[in-house]
Amino acid sequence: MVVPIGEAEGRPVDMVFIGTCTGGRASDIRAALAAIRKAGGIAPGVELVITPASRAELELLIADGSLAELTALGAVLTTPGCGACCGTSGAIPRDGATVISTGNRNFKGRMGAPHAEIFLASPAACGAAAATGRITQPKALAP
Repeated sequence: MVVPIGEAEGRPVDMVFIGTCTGGRASDIRAALAAIRKAGGIAPGVELVITPASRAELELLIADGSLAELTALGAVLTTPGCGACCGTSGAIPRDGATVISTGNRNFKGRMGAPHAEIFLASPAACGAAAATGRITQPKALAP
């Protein structure tokens, strides 16, 4: 089930997950942070979870200050690698939650939550959703 972002645009989100092997590189997390900066921060009520792909990627985010900026904005950092993406540890969405994620797979029960609705998107789209509290096209953010 794939839809263009425009068809899901405006849908409120409870959790934004940026990380795992497909969205956890420092460059991915910086792209999400750029969208969050553009919109002025994380929207109230949105849980933003950051999971770097590896220790090396985490160290890059520490070195350039991106991680400190994200956590100061309220993002939750989880252990690098797998975890929340496959639903084995970390941030598990509550039943009924709407999640937007940089993960690479999606099926019923993904992220350990069989009754959550999970959308997959680019790091920039996930950052835009974190900033607005809704699925948002990154290009729609005001400069």
